Amino acid sequence: MENIIEVSDLGFAYNSESILKEINFLIKSGDFVSLTGSNGAGKSTLIKLILGELSPKTGTIKVLGANPKEFKKWYKVGYVPQNGLQSISTFPASAEEIVQANLFSQIGLLRFPKKEHRMKTQKALELVGMSKYSRELIGNLSGGQQQRILLARGLVNEPEILILDEPTTGVDDSTVESFYKLIKELNLKSGITIFMVTHDINRTTKYVSRTFCLEKGTIVELSKDEILHELAHKHKHPIINGKGDEN
Repeated sequence: MENIIEVSDLGFAYNSESILKEINFLIKSGDFVSLTGSNGAGKSTLIKLILGELSPKTGTIKVLGANPKEFKKWYKVGYVPQNGLQSISTFPASAEEIVQANLFSQIGLLRFPKKEHRMKTQKALELVGMSKYSRELIGNLSGGQQQRILLARGLVNEPEILILDEPTTGVDDSTVESFYKLIKELNLKSGITIFMVTHDINRTTKYVSRTFCLEKGTIVELSKDEILHELAHKHKHPIINGKGDEN
C-alpha cells in the first residue's frame, strides 16, 4: 500500500506557545481516517501544516512522498475547508461553475472550459448525486446540497486523497448521516483516501477505518473498542465532547 501522508516527530508553535509536539502517524492508500480532539487541540493547525500553509518547527511531513513546500501535484489532493459553505452560499454562480472553478490550473486564465473540463465537472457532480442541479444557483440549494457541491469541487481533479475539515459544519442534522454514507461510498468504490477532521465521533465511528485523537499537543490512535467503551459509559472524555477548534 502506498503511503499517502507521513508525519514524523512533528512539532509546531505559534511564537513561544507549543501547539504540536512529537506527532507521528501514517495514512496509507485506501484509509478512511478521522481526526478528533477537543476545542483548541490543534486539528486545523495540523491540516494547514499538511497543506503547506504553515511550516513545522521540528520534524517532517510528506504528502505523496514530498515535502508540502516542494510538492507540485496538489491536484492529487482534494480539500474541503471548514466553514466552506459561508464562502459560497451567497456567491452568484451555478453549482457547475463552483465545481469547475477548481479546474482553473487546467483551463487557464480568461479561457473557456473545453469538453474534457465539462465532462470532469459532470462526473464530479454525479459522484455526489448532484448532476441534476448543475445549472442551479448555489444560493438556491439547501445546506446539505451545498456541502455536496463543495465535495464535488474537491473531487473534480480526481484526487488520491480528500481532506475534509469539519465537513458537516452548517449542515442540517437530518442530512449529516447521508453525507457520511456518501463519503464512505467514495472511499470504498472509488478508492479515494479520506482524512476527515470531526468532533462527531459518535456517528463517524461506524464509517471510518481508523480514528486519531489529538490532545495536549500529541496524537494517539484509538481502537473501535476504546471508542465504543467511552460512548457506552458516556464519560466526560475529549474525544466524545470535543468541538471544532480554531487551531
